[in-house]
Amino acid sequence: MVEPTELAALLLEEYGMAGAAFRALPGAEKPVYRVQAEGAPGWVLRVYPSESEAAVAADATVLAFLERRGYPAERVVPTRSGAAWARRSIGVALLSTFVNGRATGFSPADLRRLGAALGRLHALPLDDSLPLPRARMLPRGEIAYARSCLAAVADRVPAELHDRYAAVEAALDAVDWCEDLPDVLVHNDCHPGNSVRTPDGRVVLVDWEGAGRGPAVVDLGFLLVSGEITAFGPNRLRPDPRRLAAIVDGYREHRAPELRELERLPSAVRFRSLVAAAGSLARRVERRASGGEPPWWWARYLAADEIAVRVRRRFEERD
Repeated sequence: MVEPTELAALLLEEYGMAGAAFRALPGAEKPVYRVQAEGAPGWVLRVYPSESEAAVAADATVLAFLERRGYPAERVVPTRSGAAWARRSIGVALLSTFVNGRATGFSPADLRRLGAALGRLHALPLDDSLPLPRARMLPRGEIAYARSCLAAVADRVPAELHDRYAAVEAALDAVDWCEDLPDVLVHNDCHPGNSVRTPDGRVVLVDWEGAGRGPAVVDLGFLLVSGEITAFGPNRLRPDPRRLAAIVDGYREHRAPELRELERLPSAVRFRSLVAAAGSLARRVERRASGGEPPWWWARYLAADEIAVRVRRRFEERD
């Protein structure tokens, strides 16, 4: 974490905020703070390592594009000099507005609104007036990372994990990168936890880190599986076909996927679970652990084909 005196100096010198209160937000991988001042709605301050300036610039470009298109999202707060971010000895800081509301739940009503928010995002027209970066968690790069995790422990895999290692390796080889499918602006990490239900009833996507151009079906696939099976532990959601139907119904308010996108949906649903599988397996080998039940990602992997069938059927239904 950054020292409070350094944060106070950053807010005063770069943004003219004297006496603003700030607190660290839990669960973030990097320093992230809620900033508040009397009479103001508040802001979010993210502090990145100095070497991450290119990534911060890409994120700021995406947020500027969303503001230009009038799409609901957090807005970049420029520094006193008009820059989109501040470079300091503590790192690169990006200040954005705070989206007020409550966490989006898993009810069909909330998921329909979330599906609509994603469909509206994917329907935004792209042009060259503000070139967008590529998203940072697309299949090509993520699968390469997963393979590197497996390669790092290849000579240490115990006999009892050989079959699992081979299965994950083969599954990674079979993943469709979907790179020839329609390119849109993707959120990159669309799930209920990265969205907020605002007081006026809308669902607004937050945490745009890594967003950029990419195949629409990859973004949609991750939302679909996230609405069906929770991550990081046993699935807490009881079976309810209305959840997937709600996401589809909201999404198609703004965009109808092409047939070729629906045909390739299984890979879009499962590729992130395979990346998690490779990382989990590599850590297990590093710890010299074996046995145990497959974790949350296995349920997501196995469910991909069924989810794709149900979703395609719903998209093809007529109102």
